[in-house]
Amino acid sequence: MQEQDFSQEQDFSAETPPPPSNSQRPEFIIPTRKEGLIALIIGLTHLLFFPLILSTVGTYMGLADASALTVLIINAIWLIIIASTVGFFLKDFFKRSWNAFRANPKDKFILNIVIAWAIIYIGNMLVNLLILPVLGYNVLDGDTINMQMNMSIASPVLMLLTAGLLAPVVEETIFRGALFGRLHIKSPILAYAITIPLFAIAHVWQFALSDPTQIILALTWIPMGIGFAIVYRRTGNIFSAITLHMLCNIIAIAAQILLMTIT
Repeated sequence: MQEQDFSQEQDFSAETPPPPSNSQRPEFIIPTRKEGLIALIIGLTHLLFFPLILSTVGTYMGLADASALTVLIINAIWLIIIASTVGFFLKDFFKRSWNAFRANPKDKFILNIVIAWAIIYIGNMLVNLLILPVLGYNVLDGDTINMQMNMSIASPVLMLLTAGLLAPVVEETIFRGALFGRLHIKSPILAYAITIPLFAIAHVWQFALSDPTQIILALTWIPMGIGFAIVYRRTGNIFSAITLHMLCNIIAIAAQILLMTIT
């Protein structure tokens, strides 16, 4: 009798395997070595060469004194090209990620987004209201922030397209997919330790070349680097990091427009 019951349980479990436990993490989708290399090449072109080319050419074309709208249009064209390039060369990575994203429970996805957003929010409060004032700085002193605010006022719709939608896809593919994902294979701690400061420095380095004090303001991007990495690690899916990045940027753009309107 016991043998019959045992065999029946085996047959049932073979037909409908039990779902993974709550403690089991979803599959961690990362780029292949080839995909990671391609993403890094695109990332270096986007984060290093484009700002240098823009500043060099701008000296002769008068872009240094151009309006915020002109700079925003140039950035929009560039981001469309880079995002299209990322989508073309890493389409298999995005396909694997999307299939895994659809298969995972959406309640856990939302929970992880909320947790990571709370970490970013608390981190921003600590940096902007405590750490920077102690160091004698204000977040509004940053050239990156001021440039973003001016572009948000110049064209909110175009700013939402570039910073709200396109930039998160490109940046998350580079920093979380190619860098964090590949480094995570060797060491999760190493992945956090390298990608978080690099993500922060990438947003201010071009301004720090002429004003080294701007490097201090990279601290304002540390909380986001932490939050995006955590949500990618917890969900194992780049679309979670992209979604959170989009939400953060859209909220920031709306806040910048509101602040500029009031002041």
